[in-house]
Amino acid sequence: ASNAGQQQNEAAPEGVDANSESDPLLRLKQLLRNRRYAQAIDFYAELERNHLSSNGSLASEAKRIIFDELSSLLKGESYKNFTDLIEAFLAVYYSDDKALNLLAEYNFKRGYYFEAVNVFQLLFSYLPPSEDIRLAFSDLVKRIDEQLLHEGRLSEMLSFYDHLLISDYANPRYMLRQAEIYLRQKDSLSAELLLNDIRYEPSVAARVEKLLKQFESGIQSPKVASHPSGYPQYRVPLAPHGNHFLIKTVLNRRADVAFMIDTGASITSLSRTQFEQLESDLNARLEGQRLFKTANGVSRADIYTIPSFQMGEAQLKNVVVAVLPNLSGYGLLGMNVLRHFRFEINQDEKQLWLGERRGQ
Repeated sequence: ASNAGQQQNEAAPEGVDANSESDPLLRLKQLLRNRRYAQAIDFYAELERNHLSSNGSLASEAKRIIFDELSSLLKGESYKNFTDLIEAFLAVYYSDDKALNLLAEYNFKRGYYFEAVNVFQLLFSYLPPSEDIRLAFSDLVKRIDEQLLHEGRLSEMLSFYDHLLISDYANPRYMLRQAEIYLRQKDSLSAELLLNDIRYEPSVAARVEKLLKQFESGIQSPKVASHPSGYPQYRVPLAPHGNHFLIKTVLNRRADVAFMIDTGASITSLSRTQFEQLESDLNARLEGQRLFKTANGVSRADIYTIPSFQMGEAQLKNVVVAVLPNLSGYGLLGMNVLRHFRFEINQDEKQLWLGERRGQ
């Protein structure tokens, strides 16, 4: 009898008690408990295929177990296990709205606000428009705004609303909010330009008119030239590349790297091949991993801090860079670098104009 029991245990999949073979839900729970996440999702997919038509309740219960585990990991701040499980699930069920909402919430809790917004790009592209998704997105924007304001991070608030505009999520309320932040930073020029753009939008017209009257009465700073004095402080040459522009940079004062400017990218990124070629010159410090929205869905990337990042004469210290396994060609210069400046791509002169951003 003991030999038979030993053979039965040897036949059971790794991480699964042989006694659970007759109970699919118990087997799924054991796979999750033992962090065999890829196996757990494969097993769930098999359950779904075999039982959805004949016994839909079994597949539904299995999915509930997976999402209970995801919610528990997120609530308990077990972030490594959460990202492992959500990545395994989204690799198969990439358009699942509940999973994507959890991923957005994870990014919010970690302070990865641009990535949280980018998850909703997947939701909006994969699923038909719905009021639930729109309300969830509005709530996310509101919570990010409140958090950044509470921490006094006004420049990051401006970058966040810039990102909404670039991502085609801007609406009159968000543009009004951005104008109000500019006013807090005494940047009346930028505020007035935004307010005039939404002056006749019914949802915000009354508030906009009130603010514009402050300009006319002199309560706010008087109108100034189209750019602040001394702008731009830096003019960095660009090279056309199709519909984009390339910019030469120097990383850690040693590595010459050309990036393609991508104002829709939340973070500056290199391909794995590029990074490995440059690694000895970068003195990069590994910070961990994040999940990112890419053209192929959700992808995991290593995150590094590079001591210095130079564009022409403009320099930044301790710049965060993502190393994306599926990126090919040039790296991407994203908003985590550009947000430090008032910037403009001058296409006529083929230059990136960079100036001081108020409040930095």
